[in-house]
Amino acid sequence: METNLNRYKFDRIPMAEAIETPLRHFATLISDIKRGTIRIPDFQRAYVWQLEQVLDLMDSVQKGYPIGSILLWETTEKLNEHDPLQLKLSEMPVGQTRQYLLDGQQRLVTLYAIIHDILELGKKRKIKYKVYYDLKKEKFEIYKKKDLEAGKTTPKIESWFVPMDEVVQIDYNTKSMSPNNELIKKYASKSDLVVNYTNLFTRFNSLQIPAITTGQKLPIACKIFERLNNTATPLTIVDLMVATTYTKKFNLRDSLESVNLEFDSFDFDLSERTMLQCMSSCLQKGTTRDHIIDSSSEIENKWKKTTQSLKLSIDFLKQHCSVPVSKFLPNEIILAPITYFFYMYGNKQLSTDDIKQLKKYFWLSVLSQRYTQSQDSIAEEDIKNMDELLKNSKSKVFDYYVQKIDAEIIKITEMSFGSAFAKGILCFLASKNPLEFENNSIVKLDLSFA
Repeated sequence: METNLNRYKFDRIPMAEAIETPLRHFATLISDIKRGTIRIPDFQRAYVWQLEQVLDLMDSVQKGYPIGSILLWETTEKLNEHDPLQLKLSEMPVGQTRQYLLDGQQRLVTLYAIIHDILELGKKRKIKYKVYYDLKKEKFEIYKKKDLEAGKTTPKIESWFVPMDEVVQIDYNTKSMSPNNELIKKYASKSDLVVNYTNLFTRFNSLQIPAITTGQKLPIACKIFERLNNTATPLTIVDLMVATTYTKKFNLRDSLESVNLEFDSFDFDLSERTMLQCMSSCLQKGTTRDHIIDSSSEIENKWKKTTQSLKLSIDFLKQHCSVPVSKFLPNEIILAPITYFFYMYGNKQLSTDDIKQLKKYFWLSVLSQRYTQSQDSIAEEDIKNMDELLKNSKSKVFDYYVQKIDAEIIKITEMSFGSAFAKGILCFLASKNPLEFENNSIVKLDLSFA
């Protein structure tokens, strides 16, 4: 079968020149974090690991399994930084080379925190934990520190449970590791425990992590990471865009959160990916991952106009299509073509024909269940239809076939609140201003209904 190579886009990254992949000893990495040589840029996502992921990582180290590579961006550029370990690192001199951790934060923060007894888990309310190693069963146990203080621990902490902050001793000047001789003396009469401790220490002492270091520009470094990443917490399109669009004056993650707070004031809570799709529809006329990435160079400069267009599309759906809150929106991606329309339309007031056409687009899309599959390709087609509408507000561009919807069809269709069709029917009923049985007041569809 003949392949048309023109369909594919190739990023010309000179991989052999761009990256080095030496093995970095565990003690070296921990020392570099402690000394501030390795730092975390503030566009990185927060530390998000849960208890099970911590246990899996420690089990992998104990059994000698690979735990994946890390990616470091080497630069003299000073970025805003965040400090999940609360190390309070001193400022580095301007122009000094530094290494920013682009991939591996979750793993390195976990390992550092465990051997320094500063592990905290939980997205909103951080809970302090302490990790022990059961020398008899050769497994890890994690306890909440408040339970330790209250003497409420399950399983009970036995004499052969070793705190992980006592397992290894690191000399941060020589970047080397040595065993804890006091522990060896403590278990000297029990050779099996000494052997098991020695085995655990050896695992840490022999742990070497492939450290990919690149001096390429940040967007290229992120693309290298995306190709090589195979960790348990993969880079999302939002993470990639946050890194790629980052400047000292613009942090995409903060900007998305700020806009979403505005949307929340009128009960619309959109996913960050949907918001990026709406922006890429304006800037690249598409909603795929590639379209989103290709829009990165314009995101900051066009931020105000794209977000305003998105607000106008939400306002249109609320006013003219009876979508009261985001939970009633049949498909989030349906916002992308409408956002594109407002972006291209400008600040002009909508004509009666424009309103009629956009309403037709919404209802025909929903009732035909047009976005059931292949959402990106359908959105791209509808964006082209919006171009036709912008040229001629009386165009019949949205008059594509939709099956007749009557009471019998609605009765036999399985309904659930997760169904786009069901949400469309609810929005349609809401457009008729239904009344309460008890007092004849208009039924208000709000978040409590969902």
